[in-house]
Amino acid sequence: MSKFFLLFKAIFFFLKIICVFSYPEIKNFSRKDPIFSDLKIKVLKYNKKQHIPLFFYLYKVKKGDTFFKIANKINGWQSGIATVNLLDSPFVSVGQEILIPSKKGVFVFDSKDYRFNNLLLATRDLTKAEKVKIKRNDRVYEFYFFDFAKNPDFGLFSGTELLFFLNANFIFPLKKFIVSSDFGFRNDPFTGNKSFHTGIDLAAPMNTEVYSSSSGIVIEAGYNDLYGNFVVVGHKNNIKSLYGHLNSYSVKIGDFIKSGEFLGRVGQTGRSTGPHLHFEILKKNIPINPLKLLK
Repeated sequence: MSKFFLLFKAIFFFLKIICVFSYPEIKNFSRKDPIFSDLKIKVLKYNKKQHIPLFFYLYKVKKGDTFFKIANKINGWQSGIATVNLLDSPFVSVGQEILIPSKKGVFVFDSKDYRFNNLLLATRDLTKAEKVKIKRNDRVYEFYFFDFAKNPDFGLFSGTELLFFLNANFIFPLKKFIVSSDFGFRNDPFTGNKSFHTGIDLAAPMNTEVYSSSSGIVIEAGYNDLYGNFVVVGHKNNIKSLYGHLNSYSVKIGDFIKSGEFLGRVGQTGRSTGPHLHFEILKKNIPINPLKLLK
């Protein structure tokens, strides 16, 4: 293989990587804002299937803004705004800086540090995407961009991905149960001493089906002396749910699981006085009362 050919391949590969390090700022979503007008022109051309380069525009969230209001200003391109900003849910705060792309599509970051991004990584072939380098807060992020015009199958959220992005509710993990022990201080059933119960106990017959309380990704599944067979599911906003004393479980680490999806069966493994589900919800690894979130 000639040196000329190798040089040509290197140049071609470099040109395939789009580098974007500065962003014009949209002050207001109005025709009087020249930057917003420029974005609208590019969106119009893109929708007419005209070739345009990939640009990004910066917008700072204002009071009264929502994720959907912002997305609707550019024809509801939710997937692109959500993924290029590494959002796990449609919640934005005043002053937050949001990047808005000039093309419709999905951006996938090759990292497992972001929960929703993990789902995108698991469902897409990165070799079919364009590489895009974006600078944010003195750090360069390399994304894989699935352009909807070129790859409509992967250039939008699937139904499962959209459900994961939107769903923030928790449901009871059992259909029929009795709350046999509440969250908070109680007398330990083994020692009789006062101790803090970090979850709630839901009494139910052996092998009763257990369901995921909310959509998420299984981050732990195994056995220990306290919980016996247990499963931990990671959700959005630094929330986890734990299912303990299971007789058996049917999921493994890395599985995406929908809200209400079967994950195991009630048992009495570990430190347990009888068949029940020990159920915990943790926010930033601190147990909170599940009854405040459950519906």
